[in-house]
Amino acid sequence: LAEDCYKTYKTGSQGWGPFKTYVEKLNKNDLDQFLGTIKYINSVHRPWLDRNRQNFNATQDFIDWLNKLETPQSEEVQNTQLYERHSGSPIIEGEGLLALRKINASERIGTFEGILVANPHNHTIQIGPNEHLEVSGACLLRYLNHSCTPNAVVRGISVYALRDINLNEEITINYNATEFTINPPMTCMEPTCQSHNVMIGGWSSLSDEQKLQIKNIAHSWIIKQHYN
Repeated sequence: LAEDCYKTYKTGSQGWGPFKTYVEKLNKNDLDQFLGTIKYINSVHRPWLDRNRQNFNATQDFIDWLNKLETPQSEEVQNTQLYERHSGSPIIEGEGLLALRKINASERIGTFEGILVANPHNHTIQIGPNEHLEVSGACLLRYLNHSCTPNAVVRGISVYALRDINLNEEITINYNATEFTINPPMTCMEPTCQSHNVMIGGWSSLSDEQKLQIKNIAHSWIIKQHYN
């Protein structure tokens, strides 16, 4: 979708009719991911867009059309606070995110915002082989904790519920499903993992069997890099 977005910007008003038709037929989850991609392009690649503004004959028209794609349902989700930062995470006895209402399975929880950096750290998420998104301080998703049995998953730069998430339940993702290497490795603080001293070291630290167990929630960059 990101590649198609760039092609759309470059070809102008004469070349994006078929692309518009394609996007308008997307189901809600794919449409949400597409809109998340646009937000990513606008935030992370804004300097690039500005430098090449003369090449985008239909930029404003394209953006106006994108704004119209926001359905009443997705606007309601965006305008409703789904989670809050909480200082009493039961998983790590520290900060985490708690659901402020029931979140339905497959519902988009939020979208990461930030800038690309060269090296990973505690508040980055890996979105490509050599791409790490440093999540801004204003984006509460930076406080998502790891779980070996997560209730949410990262698709693109957005977070979706893997199953129904109950009110006041902590929202978690599996760090091994996005990060290739976590150095130094961290200890999983869930009771069942802690008793077995389970270490979280990223995708590269997993056995083939462990990789297969979480393949369905692995980030798309990992799937493309290691399975295609």
